[in-house]
Amino acid sequence: MNLLAPKVKPELLRELAKLVDKPEDLFGPTGLFQEIKKSLVEQLLEVEMDDHLGYSKGDKVEDGRRPNSARRTAGKITSTQPPRLGIRIHPDGC
Repeated sequence: MNLLAPKVKPELLRELAKLVDKPEDLFGPTGLFQEIKKSLVEQLLEVEMDDHLGYSKGDKVEDGRRPNSARRTAGKITSTQPPRLGIRIHPDGC
């Protein structure tokens, strides 16, 4: 056994064992091993993303915004007039 690996508490193992009635419940495609593996990978990816972004999912700063959210200061420019294009057309059509 790897000495660096975290130890699983016996109480947790007993609780998980209660979920298994037949081998498929443990080893099947939707079995306990698959669910544990899926949950562990999701948790690791979430931790990695939090580390990459510098904040946890749902964290807010003082003004209620996330640190990297965009702050729009200028309004949207709209016009109802067609744009004026500075194109000169040669009299000969060339």
